[in-house]
Amino acid sequence: MPHFSQRLPISVATGSFWPEGTLRSLDLLNKIGITDCELNLQADEFRLHFDRSFDIPILLDLINRVEAGRAAVHSVHAPNMDTGNGYSLRSRLDYLVQTMDVAASLEAEVIDIHPHHMFGTHEGAEAYLRGETRLADALLPEFQDLLDHAQEMGLIIALENIKMWEDDERDFFNHPASLGRLTKEISHPAFGITLDVVHAQCCGWVFDMLSGLSDQIVNLHLADFAPVMERLPMGEGSIAWGEVAPLFERLYRLRCITLELTRASTQDVSQSVRFVQDLLQDY
Repeated sequence: MPHFSQRLPISVATGSFWPEGTLRSLDLLNKIGITDCELNLQADEFRLHFDRSFDIPILLDLINRVEAGRAAVHSVHAPNMDTGNGYSLRSRLDYLVQTMDVAASLEAEVIDIHPHHMFGTHEGAEAYLRGETRLADALLPEFQDLLDHAQEMGLIIALENIKMWEDDERDFFNHPASLGRLTKEISHPAFGITLDVVHAQCCGWVFDMLSGLSDQIVNLHLADFAPVMERLPMGEGSIAWGEVAPLFERLYRLRCITLELTRASTQDVSQSVRFVQDLLQDY
């Protein structure tokens, strides 16, 4: 069997270059010889209009890049929404459906989402975690049907572990017990977890998540960590990668390994990709 590092390419999230736009970020990746990527579509690149039509002005360019081999899109991060669209449950569902269509057209496998993409309200999600309401009542209407549609399209919807607010109870969905309960109750082959290692490290759950959610993790978001909750290039922070990396081999559903930095330079990205390649060469 080929080594773990040879089975899965190392992608780079286009949001690593934010505030650069997606196309400019792909150009920067190409300049350093990288085509494997996760798309972080930005609000001005993914718009829902008054008549409920979507406008994705860069989509044709993205498709052309994929067809020409200049981009290999492995995952797509569902875009954030403006306040008006976020207020509407139907609009939020429309955003997810459209994201699925974009992902399929770009031959991606995974769609990363945050809790606000799948729950009706933040407070409803908290009530679910406290055991005060059923999951079906807390979820966005028709979310389960959306998972069936995703399965038909060969896609996996992956919730990223995240704590939205400092005062969130019990770390919200950045806690292994919360994620474990959710995935058990949803129990759908088109649903999984994107493990953001920086988020997990922030709350002290890296090893618990990798061990307890090993059958649910389909995407890894990698960066190094500083105590001030800052993403750093790989190898420049406090994460004990020599202890963390061996656990990656247990992730049998894993589809993507994604480098996700913040305001990175091309040097930061190149250095981090080499670090991950060296880190995983024995697995």
